[in-house]
Amino acid sequence: MAYVGMAALLISALLTAIYMFTAVVRAYFPEKSTDLKALQDIHEVEPVMWVPMVIIAAAVVLCGLFAGPFVHLTQNIAAGIF
Repeated sequence: MAYVGMAALLISALLTAIYMFTAVVRAYFPEKSTDLKALQDIHEVEPVMWVPMVIIAAAVVLCGLFAGPFVHLTQNIAAGIF
């Protein structure tokens, strides 16, 4: 049964890599038919978009720095001792 989980993770990683590759190619290597004049009107996003991303990034960094309590908590949750 563990092989099914590993296969699911590998497939999802492959699909994510394909999706991100196409996004990078479209973003950094535009086609000749791309309207460059329309691209000049692009502006930075408003705080409603970047504030949640900063909060999540800070939470991920804190979980990485203080992994011990986080791992202990998830082990207790998995064991049913919460």
